[in-house]
Amino acid sequence: MNTVTALTTFFLANFLFFQDLTPIAKADGRTETFNSNFMSIWQPFIDAERKSRISSDQLEFERNALKASVNDHWKQDGNLISFDGNGPSIETIKQYTDFELAFDWKISLRGDFVVLLKGVPGPRFWDYSKGPPETSKKGSGGLFLNKRFSPNPIQPADLTSGNWNTSRIRMRGDRVTVWLNDKKVVDGVPLENSWDRRKPIPINGPIGLQARGMPFQVRNMTIQSLEP
Repeated sequence: MNTVTALTTFFLANFLFFQDLTPIAKADGRTETFNSNFMSIWQPFIDAERKSRISSDQLEFERNALKASVNDHWKQDGNLISFDGNGPSIETIKQYTDFELAFDWKISLRGDFVVLLKGVPGPRFWDYSKGPPETSKKGSGGLFLNKRFSPNPIQPADLTSGNWNTSRIRMRGDRVTVWLNDKKVVDGVPLENSWDRRKPIPINGPIGLQARGMPFQVRNMTIQSLEP
């Protein structure tokens, strides 16, 4: 092997070694559905701060330890995903940069769940009447963990518990816009990194469904990657 070939092989090997091999969606305008095999799309959720502190082997070990619980408490039937109120949160294996996420959702009385955007808690969909008086008319879809920027939706647009709601979430960079039942409830509000407020929102990351101890259902979920 000559010197040029050896150097090329060395740099290629190191380039591949240091790459993040998590698949990242291309901004090709295509719409993806979530109807295929559940565990080929979703995996147990582990927050970004935890991921940054552990080895890849430890991460795999922790994910594998949670898979049985995911299988027990999350069920998919075609385009319908149901959560029974127990077990861990889930996130996509694939990562996304700028995107538009659409789905229908239904909660029971006092229901509550959060959509994770790039691995960070984003819009909250919930029976907001269960909260303190100051939230009792705020509605769903707000970035409820924001502190610097508005955490509340512009207007309530929820249907009553037990009915299907339709939501659309657009994210460009850290800015989030949310429509709920054809009404805009969040308009380009920056999402704050509630895991560590000193850090910006990641450039890309998974979509997730954060369990909050109550059953809910999601159906007809699609995602379209957007051009920057």
